[in-house]
Amino acid sequence: MKRLAVIIPGDLNEEAFNCRVRHMEQYIASPWEIVPMTFQGEVRAIRTGADVSLLACETLKLAYRAEDSGCEAVVIHGICDFGIEAARGAVDIPVVGLGSAVFHLACQLGDRIGVVSKSDATISEFTRRIRLMGCAERMTSMRPLNID
Repeated sequence: MKRLAVIIPGDLNEEAFNCRVRHMEQYIASPWEIVPMTFQGEVRAIRTGADVSLLACETLKLAYRAEDSGCEAVVIHGICDFGIEAARGAVDIPVVGLGSAVFHLACQLGDRIGVVSKSDATISEFTRRIRLMGCAERMTSMRPLNID
């Protein structure tokens, strides 16, 4: 059995966490199994741009744990790809960020893209990440839902 570590961000209760895991399991085929991981530190969700930097250290710890436990790869399940550079530089297994994957796919499918974010607090960090991914010139706008 091949193991895929998935780092799931957010301040989730057990029911919400298990719901995300079940959803992912619908899309994974044998011989793969998902090894869900979540942050244990004080900051567990992105509410400000500073939280992304704080989560990078947690991502690094989880990437080490994934590699040490025999996982074949790590997926960061979040748009900001928090800590992806640090994790990629520290472990020998692939580290994939869903944010990078989604935005690059969107750029392949269309000339212009729009982004919906969870809140005003995440717009500056999302914009910075999209710029780092090389996709900013395709973005037409970003609008927040402003939900918790």
